[in-house]
Amino acid sequence: MIGKKKEMTCVLALLLAVAVTGCPVDDETPLGPICKGDFYVWDASGLEDIGQCVEIEGSLKISIYDKWGPADLGGLSNLSVVRGTLDIERNWTLERLDGLSGLTRVGRLRIVDNPALRQIDGLSNLRQCKGMVWIEDNAVLGGLDGLRNLSEAYSVTIHGNRSLNSLDGFTNLARLEGDLDIQNNLDLETVDGFSGLKEVHSLIIAGNPRLEGLAGLAKLARIHTLLMLGYCNEEFCRGNGELVDLDDLAGLRVIAFGISIAGNKKLASLEGLMSLERVGGSNIDILDNPALSNVEIQAFIESAKNAGFDGTVNLSRSGASE
Repeated sequence: MIGKKKEMTCVLALLLAVAVTGCPVDDETPLGPICKGDFYVWDASGLEDIGQCVEIEGSLKISIYDKWGPADLGGLSNLSVVRGTLDIERNWTLERLDGLSGLTRVGRLRIVDNPALRQIDGLSNLRQCKGMVWIEDNAVLGGLDGLRNLSEAYSVTIHGNRSLNSLDGFTNLARLEGDLDIQNNLDLETVDGFSGLKEVHSLIIAGNPRLEGLAGLAKLARIHTLLMLGYCNEEFCRGNGELVDLDDLAGLRVIAFGISIAGNKKLASLEGLMSLERVGGSNIDILDNPALSNVEIQAFIESAKNAGFDGTVNLSRSGASE
């Protein structure tokens, strides 16, 4: 069944009128029913109820918390645009997003707490997300390659996907006005999928115990606020357990509002941050990185001061003797 926050109205695209009047149809014009309102699908029949929609002017939440639910979203093959939030949350049996291959634009995208979801290749034609992309607590999700054509998003949050081992799929993103936030992905080894990213509001990478490097961020040049590598709290995160150096961040030129590097047990070098041309903010925190030497820390602090930093440096449980 489908719940409606507003009455559903389908407006057929006037293709006949276009043919008669010669009015052009641009790329923004849906060639089919526009369904007005917000829709909540809680069983398989609800997918059929909106199966004719080419565009949803409001939001669509799919939450089929039922052991007899579908393995995919095949009933939505006509859907091209969701102007509000597409929220795929708490679907017990959903294994893949097949059926969404026609989707090109959403307002926001949430994929949260789908215990059987293994891949999202059904989103391969999604190009535009005006707001956040939020992917969290999908226990067996192995990759994000289905987002490989996404070229616009406000922010990207990837939290608590314990089987996720790579972030392939974001290569077309060049800029995030919001945050790139990657936390608590227990099998994550690389961030290669962000190889086209040049600037973000803030960069937060924490609690990824198998993360070995940041090679996917080699083109990142500007962080408008905070760089945070490790920690969190309000019930934990900590560092990035296999991270040894920050050489992959050598292209960074600006960090405008502070640096926090904490809880990275194997981190031994900060040389990748020595090419910064501007460092702002009131604090640099280097905490609980036992493999970092005092010489390495002092060299970085001197480099940051040369780049304009004049705030407070906080050190704790870092600075191994030579």
